Amino acid sequence: MCGDNKLPELLKVSKKRESYSLEERMKFSDWIGKEENKDSDWTIVARSSRDTEEDLFTISALALLDEKAVEEILSKNDWEIRVGFGNPSFNSWDDDYEYLDGSFERVGEVALKPFVMFREFSKYIPSRFELLQEFILYHNAFWNDADSQWQFINDDGEIQVLGKCWSGKTKEIRVSTLYLKDFLAANKCLLVRYHDHRRFCNERITIESVIHRDQTSTFNICAGDIKNNLYFTRLLGKDIVFPLDAPLLYHYGFEEEEFVDFIIGVDGAGNEITCTCNGNELSNYFVDRGTPNYLTSVYFSRQVLKKYYDENTRFSVKGNFVKCLDKWHIQYDVNEENLVHVYLGDLGLIPYKEQMHWRHYNEHPRGSITEERFKQDFLAQWVEPKLENEEKFKNAYYELQEAFKEKFSDLLFLELNEADSHCYSSLRMPVSAEWSEFEEIIQSLAKVTVDSLNVAFLTEKTGQKIDNVTIKGSIDLLASWLRSLNVDSNELKLVEEAFRKIQSIRSSGVAHRKGEEFKKTLRRLELENASKSRIVDSCFSDLEEALNLILKHCRQD
Repeated sequence: MCGDNKLPELLKVSKKRESYSLEERMKFSDWIGKEENKDSDWTIVARSSRDTEEDLFTISALALLDEKAVEEILSKNDWEIRVGFGNPSFNSWDDDYEYLDGSFERVGEVALKPFVMFREFSKYIPSRFELLQEFILYHNAFWNDADSQWQFINDDGEIQVLGKCWSGKTKEIRVSTLYLKDFLAANKCLLVRYHDHRRFCNERITIESVIHRDQTSTFNICAGDIKNNLYFTRLLGKDIVFPLDAPLLYHYGFEEEEFVDFIIGVDGAGNEITCTCNGNELSNYFVDRGTPNYLTSVYFSRQVLKKYYDENTRFSVKGNFVKCLDKWHIQYDVNEENLVHVYLGDLGLIPYKEQMHWRHYNEHPRGSITEERFKQDFLAQWVEPKLENEEKFKNAYYELQEAFKEKFSDLLFLELNEADSHCYSSLRMPVSAEWSEFEEIIQSLAKVTVDSLNVAFLTEKTGQKIDNVTIKGSIDLLASWLRSLNVDSNELKLVEEAFRKIQSIRSSGVAHRKGEEFKKTLRRLELENASKSRIVDSCFSDLEEALNLILKHCRQD
């Protein structure tokens, strides 16, 4: 049976937040009541923090899991380790010495290994805590400087936080309790957190020395005075974090796989027909299991792709493939009903969480597989890839940039900095009718084209510069350069209009409030009643044609 469940967990936690009197606070009643070593989310493994009211210090070590060791650790409040435990040192006597590499130490029945090392540098640079490298390597973690975190990539391609670090006057390291206990289980160790805390007040208090001891902790609280009516209490002791019963199963690759049921049809009564995507339960060309075939078509709203476009640091959507780093990928197609088409069995090859994401956008079958994919997948015929205008634009953009590098040792479009690099990689046709997505795409398209024109190169080649009179902007400068290449007026007009089109849509409908000016812009471009997808598609198409014209004349010159 479970414990007392009359109160929900939220209220149980909140009861620990009640206010304490000065005497209780100086006895560390509030701190002991938190039971930090039992936190299910984060475990503080190192801490050095001081202000006018308290001075807290915590450091941690590993102890080999043994009943006698636990009993001995909790039998006294004194520490088994020194603050510098883990740092190499020497023992010397007479004419001989012993080198201690800091990796192991035995105190009575307790065998100890460092987990956190406290390092000092004679105040030349600030002192700091360092985590055991084995713990970081165990999870194949890396340091994310921007977030001051250790992170790792799990088998599903998700970024997990292993630990958090604070530096400065307050130094603290917290690690994920789950991943800590996993590591402890693999090493057959427990974690001992050593504490030396002090609290200060200006009011004389009478507190006798108190020993607090339970099954996972032992603390001694005593009082004293410093000077000038400043009094303090001290908590000295330790507590224990125990491991999981065994390391997490994913280390062995034995995790039980889960599979989602997807809609594959509708019966005569209008009820959905669903089936698992587990390939081991599906029929195929070699085995009839009395179930739908592995290559059964499943259809989705195009919005299923938005997640992958939006997070392009982990995902890429290219060539009708969705790919997550080197963890997983899935092939798709888009049919005449504008639905994303995927084979049922292929869905079983992506992580369960991703299957759940795809299930959310699962649609009743409409339309069929495209002719190109049928020829490729069922007739084993070579099919020339059918490129959408967005892909044609990207190809033209790449070819033009490469041609410029070869001919001029320069670029027509300046490279985007790291913070803007997503603008190019996320260029796509809209997958929804949302204005926010439309604006994001238009803004990105303008940034990688109009905003990135190499003004320095164009100025050098034309001898002209932007003066807001004759040359009002980068597009005028581009036109001037093209005239110097003897581009005829019709082609020049096409190039200018393509660049001004994206600039005017951005200026009237994205950078500013949408109003009559935006309507006038769409009316002038003959896009007044067009869908957002059609507007974006026309921008890709016009720019692709313009870039190919520039490329042609660049190669002729």
